Amino acid sequence: TNNWRVQPIFDQNSIITDGLNDGVVNSNTANEVRFINFGNLAGGDGIDNFVIDSFGSFSGILNGAAGANTLSAKDVANTWNILASNSTLIYGVITTTFNNIQSLTGGSTSDDTFTLNSGASITGIDTGGGNNTVTINTGGIVTGAITGRSGVDTIDVSGTVGSIDTGDGATNSV
Repeated sequence: TNNWRVQPIFDQNSIITDGLNDGVVNSNTANEVRFINFGNLAGGDGIDNFVIDSFGSFSGILNGAAGANTLSAKDVANTWNILASNSTLIYGVITTTFNNIQSLTGGSTSDDTFTLNSGASITGIDTGGGNNTVTINTGGIVTGAITGRSGVDTIDVSGTVGSIDTGDGATNSV
């Protein structure tokens, strides 16, 4: 398992980077690798967990490669557009393009919008906190669960969903 965190980091001169396309893989381990100004990130054959830190941003292409991979967004209003390929996550003026990611997690208190389009398939969506909107269009497939958290989630399903879990007391409508 590799744990990727997009965040500002200190460079060799102890100056903090701006956090755009910067981060660390496997932080605080013997295998730690830092990256600065990388336009593309590619996971390995195993599980890759990608987290966009609250102070980080990634404007390139994130490819989970093989394995069961997760992308967790920063805690701002996020717009997720899931396609058969080249899906996007938009937060503020930054767009992250991603492929080969099986599970998505929204911000912990922000309002997120998830749209799964025809031909797209994903294992699971965890809406995070906030008041979120999830739309599964005809031909879109969530093989596992859509999990709601605190807040009010609205879920519109025209495609296929394995299950809907209301999480920790969220109010959800379908």
